[in-house]
Amino acid sequence: TVFKVTIQSAVNTIPTTCQGGAACAVGDLSPDGVGHVFYVSSGGFACGATLAQTCHYLSVAPATWSGGSQDPTKNWSNVTSTSVPSYNSSVASSTIIGAGLSQTNAIINQGSACSSTACSYAAGAARYYHSYSENWYLPNDGELEAMYSSTYNGSYAALVFFSSTEFNSTTVSTLDFSNHSIAGDLKSSSRYVRPIRAF
Repeated sequence: TVFKVTIQSAVNTIPTTCQGGAACAVGDLSPDGVGHVFYVSSGGFACGATLAQTCHYLSVAPATWSGGSQDPTKNWSNVTSTSVPSYNSSVASSTIIGAGLSQTNAIINQGSACSSTACSYAAGAARYYHSYSENWYLPNDGELEAMYSSTYNGSYAALVFFSSTEFNSTTVSTLDFSNHSIAGDLKSSSRYVRPIRAF
């Protein structure tokens, strides 16, 4: 039996079983065959563009997601001195697992749209990974923490990654994977980017 959850619209359904037909576990190849599961919640968590769906898993893209041998570095946004407005129930400062897609959409909605992973800023590039309709996004602070703490080795190296969590109009949260250090950095800074997806 295959169980399904709808993550954004009736058109976009994703099976909650991973490759091979079994329930997903940390380290499994995700249903889309692209990312690997790094977080599992048996009780589920709010997810989706409006946080109206329930997801049980987070998967992370490979380090080669942008075509290079390692994650790319990009500016956080193409708007670097204005706070991100609320969008589809998004709270820009949220660290709640599952809220990253809503936050990523808010960042893109504030600035200019992108059309590919070649986008010049982090949120846009992450959102357009693989397929826009598949809802890949820039992880927030809590989701980056889950990546760091996971038993799945996502080849993050000793890099500093942007999150979608905003501190204020010019500063956002980053996580240094070399020492588990959370810090604020300018939106105009260039930091590493890794997309994730909830399902």
